[in-house]
Amino acid sequence: MSKQQWRLRFIEGGDDVGADGGGGGGNPPASSGDGGEGTEPVQLPDDHPLVKTLAAQKSEIADLKAKVTESVGRETELQGQVDGIEQSVAGKVRDALVGAYGIADDAAALITATTTEDVVKQINTVLALGGDPGKPGAPKLGTTHSSPPSDTAAFASALFGGTDS
Repeated sequence: MSKQQWRLRFIEGGDDVGADGGGGGGNPPASSGDGGEGTEPVQLPDDHPLVKTLAAQKSEIADLKAKVTESVGRETELQGQVDGIEQSVAGKVRDALVGAYGIADDAAALITATTTEDVVKQINTVLALGGDPGKPGAPKLGTTHSSPPSDTAAFASALFGGTDS
C-alpha cells in the first residue's frame, strides 16, 4: 500500500488493518528510503551536509566547554591573587597605623584583620580602649602632665615627700 492510499484509507475511516494484514493503528506503514517515516533512523553518508554540520557543531561545543573550564580555572587563580594582594595591603596599613599611633606590641597583636576596612576598625577599637584616639600614641602609665604644679600641690608634695610635679 502506498502512502497516498494509506492516507486516503485513514481519512475515509477505514479499518485499522493495513493491506499487509498487520495492525495499522493510525500509523503509515514503514517504508525504506521514502524520507525517514519508518521506525529506524536513516543512515546518511559521511559526506552529507547535515552530517558535516553536526560534526562541526559537536566540535565547536567541545571547544567551548574546554574554554569555559579554562576560564573558570583562571578566574579561581586570579581571585586567589586578588585576595593575596588585599591581605598584603591590609598588613601594610596595619603596620603603618600601629607605628603612627605608637600602639604597643601586645595591643598590636590584637589587630588580625585581613581587609583594610577591618584593620581600620580594629585600630580604632584598640585606640578607644587605650586612650584618646585623637592623640598619636596611647598614654603611658605613670606619666605626669607638663603643667607646673599649683602652690597647693607643691606644698602637699613637700609635706608628704611626693615626687609628682
